[in-house]
Amino acid sequence: MSGRFRRALLVPLSAIDVSAVSLQSRDEPTPDAIGARICGPTHTAAELHPGRHANRARDHAEYAAAREQMRLVVDEYAVTLRRADTAPEAMVIAVKAATMRGLRECRDRDIQLELVHEAVRWAAQAYYRDDERPRSSH
Repeated sequence: MSGRFRRALLVPLSAIDVSAVSLQSRDEPTPDAIGARICGPTHTAAELHPGRHANRARDHAEYAAAREQMRLVVDEYAVTLRRADTAPEAMVIAVKAATMRGLRECRDRDIQLELVHEAVRWAAQAYYRDDERPRSSH
């Protein structure tokens, strides 16, 4: 992992202007379109988080399903960003911004941090998965 990538992981959530992140791509679907799709599952995961509700088995199953849906969209977003030659640092910032859009109504900072951390971890794994070509971080 490059030093610039590690520094991008440390960008505080409050420093990200979610309205300013816009990425262009020639491929369909666009990174912006996929990033926008992160909001729904992220919001659902935050609403169903076990820390917010009684720990009933049904709630836990729904939360796990929402997190899995969130992971699938984050994976797709990271792979699309990689194919668009987005630098790793920019990918991390874009994933954080897209995830935070879905967490706008969540007032629990611990849940926000947990879900953003998970999204960035999933994105990094997807970004580098099956990547046989060396990535530079310019």
